This record gives sequence, C-alpha cells and structure tokens, in this order.
Amino acid sequence: ELLEETGYLAKKLIPVFKLPLEPSLVSSEAILFFAPDVRFSQKGKGEDVEEIAVLNVPLRKLEDFLLNSPKNVKIDLKIFGALAILRKKKLV
Repeated sequence: ELLEETGYLAKKLIPVFKLPLEPSLVSSEAILFFAPDVRFSQKGKGEDVEEIAVLNVPLRKLEDFLLNSPKNVKIDLKIFGALAILRKKKLV
C-alpha cells in the first residue's frame, strides 16, 4: 500500500499498534506501521477516487505543521495519537 499510494518504498516496516477504523460504525481494524527508512521509487498511483498528495515535512516541524496545516490539507486526528505512540516507543 505504501508504494502503491505514495510511491515510496520501505526497506523495513515495524508494526506499531492496531486500531479500529470507525469504532462506532464497524468492527474493521487497521495496523499502523512505522517505516524508518524510505526512498522515493515511483509516482504513487492510487485509485481514481482517491486524492492523495505526499507532503514531505521534516520530523522536527511535523507537530507545528499538523497544528497549523494549510486549509486545503485535511489531517486525520489519528495522526496525533500515532505520533505520541511513536514517541513513547522511541521510534521518533
């Protein structure tokens, strides 16, 4: 999915945690993976209905970017929880 959606290839994927996608609606879950070393391989293809733009933000500026993102960028609230867990596990 990472390569297909974003065009980035990961040498290693570390499973971080499992989370419900829509806990109040369905019981499906997703697994968050951390990719510590990625490289751009090809342009992401995505599906026609998906609007995916890859934004490269330095880690030291990520929190500020998330809190002050441009109006055309939609931030999923799960990103804040994921960032906290990655920090707790000393992955970032």
